[in-house]
Formats: sequence, C-alpha cells, structure tokens
Amino acid sequence: MKKCLVLCMALAVFCTACLFLPTASDAQIYEKTLRLHVLANSDSAEDQANKLAVRDAVLALLEQRMQSCDSREQAEQMILDEKEGILSVCRQTLIAEGSDHTVSLRLCTEYYPTKVYGDVALPSGEYLSLQICIGQAKGKNWWCVLYPPICLSAASADQTLYKAGFEKEQVKLVSEDRGVRYTVKFKILETVGRLFSKWFS
Repeated sequence: MKKCLVLCMALAVFCTACLFLPTASDAQIYEKTLRLHVLANSDSAEDQANKLAVRDAVLALLEQRMQSCDSREQAEQMILDEKEGILSVCRQTLIAEGSDHTVSLRLCTEYYPTKVYGDVALPSGEYLSLQICIGQAKGKNWWCVLYPPICLSAASADQTLYKAGFEKEQVKLVSEDRGVRYTVKFKILETVGRLFSKWFS
C-alpha cells in the first residue's frame, strides 16, 4: 500500500512536470554554455580561502579573453590554448597564499543543479565545465558561468546572453526577471529526476 501511494505521488509529480518539459531551446542552453568549477582541497578556512584566491586569479586572467569569444566553441578552444597559462596562474596563486597543494584542470562534462546568477536562472543539467581541482578536491566547491561571461561582464545578463548567440526564447527561458515560472520549471524537473533516480536505484 505504501509503495502504491509513493508510486501514485511520483506519477502525479511526473504529470505535473510534463507541463514544463524541456524544449529544443532548453537543450541549446547547455550547448551554448561553459561553466567554471573550482574544488577546494578541504573545508578548512585556509583551503576555502585558497579556493577563492584561485577563483579570483583565474577570472582576472580570462576576463578579456572570454569577452572576445563569440561562441562556446571559441571559448573552449581558448581554454585549451591557454591551459598551461591558467595552470601557472593557479600554482603561483597557491604559492603566494602559502599553500603547497597541487592543482590540476580539465575540460569535462559535469552535472549542475539549478542555479540563479543575478537575473539569470540556469536549469539543472550537464554542462561543459572548466574544472579546477586543488589538492584532494574534497572541500566545498564554487561554480559560475565563464561563457556567456555572466560572471565577468559588466553588461546586463540579457545583453551578455544575446551577444553569445542566445535566441530570444532562450534568453526569456533563463531570465528570472521574466517571472518565477522558469525557475519553478527547472526545480520541478530536478526534483522529479532525483525522485525517480532514488526510486529505481
């Protein structure tokens, strides 16, 4: 009886979520976005401070370079071209902070939860990510958006998204100031995904 009740509830949530299913426009958000993910060695105050120092150094290094990119593909290639330079800045920053931790980076696909950045709410899902791991990378992490350069641009979020090639419907989808419906949509899909993953695991 309990299982039937849980299944009915899950089906009800699923049916509700169907009203908010992703469109082709949603999927293109993932394809046009490059995230930044910095993982600290641990949760100690020192390691968390080191994480933020590395974050600031990387953002400062990439700011002008990222502004000149006209697509995620260009941003991805720029990261590959600048890989050694980015690593060098990370190492120098850690040394300056008095840390002897190693640091590594890679471009990879990672899952991100729904996240609000100012006026923009990005849906949960898998994004291409510049992942920077400090030491054992077991501490609280920090993430943002490298491309479109929402974390870097002084322009409004809408202007930044349009410049990056986002269509009107895509900008409407992620712009929180158009209403909470889209953030609710992302949260529903995220919850349903977790529920079914737990149920069928």
